[in-house]
Amino acid sequence: MFKTDNSLHVFVANVTSDLSETISAASNNQIVIVKADGTAASAGSAVIAEDELVKVAMKDADGNVRTSPLFKFKKANVKGLSYAAKAEQVTTLASIPDTANNRYVIRVNVTNDVDVYSEQSEQYLFEYTTGGTVASAEVVDDFVAQINAQGGLKDRLTAAKASATSITLTGKAQKWSLGLHTNTTVSFDVTLENFGATTTTLTTAPDPGSGEGKDVAELEWFGLGASGAPYRQGIPSNTHLVTLNADSAGTYDVAVIDTPLADPGHAVAGSGSGRCQIVLAMATGAAGVELDEALGFTDDSLDIFS
Repeated sequence: MFKTDNSLHVFVANVTSDLSETISAASNNQIVIVKADGTAASAGSAVIAEDELVKVAMKDADGNVRTSPLFKFKKANVKGLSYAAKAEQVTTLASIPDTANNRYVIRVNVTNDVDVYSEQSEQYLFEYTTGGTVASAEVVDDFVAQINAQGGLKDRLTAAKASATSITLTGKAQKWSLGLHTNTTVSFDVTLENFGATTTTLTTAPDPGSGEGKDVAELEWFGLGASGAPYRQGIPSNTHLVTLNADSAGTYDVAVIDTPLADPGHAVAGSGSGRCQIVLAMATGAAGVELDEALGFTDDSLDIFS
């Protein structure tokens, strides 16, 4: 009587894809795309026929089969991303002078902090005043020690002496646990006072990357919850309630199929065409040339799973 809007179906494979396989012939942990009757939707380098009604299927490690809803391939929007490594932010303070009788001030503003009220940024202030004479690298050494000792900041970034006149600030990998702490990247900005000609350079921009194992594990965890699993109800410790294919320490190539579903024709509130999202993640190194071809990634520059 009812339909489901915006359902999420996540398939994570660790073995090579072979789209000539039917569901019954497929290996465990192998993604296949099949017709409504379970036969192969594509073979070799053939692209799935535009008018074909297909579904994604996969066996788990025990041989149990899970499938997506049926959808028409010509109506689906398909996008893919090859694995790209996550990058932590690096900011460099260079040409720091040793100036006598000077009050130096550094403000570090953490801009990604989602744990404070209303997701406001959080600012930390460090200062150092020199005397009538200044030893070489005195300013650099003092600020590195201050920043690394600051309780609220030391879990977010680390300071290092790059030279006698420069400091690097590098974001730290954050705590992650399935269903409790998401995979986040630290971002911050730095402002200076009384540093003369010191330059502040964003040496490496923070980048969450794509296909990181922790992100794929979160997606798989969330997608399985669409079936009504109890671990999606705020249970504090839930890792023992779900078995994932995703390896949080692994890396993956990912494609996303966003597709409308047929109008169920039911006279209920919100009836009409629904949508679902189907995520295909394959461990890097597990060949998926046929999956590339079937989904239309035929240009070498767009190869996702090869």
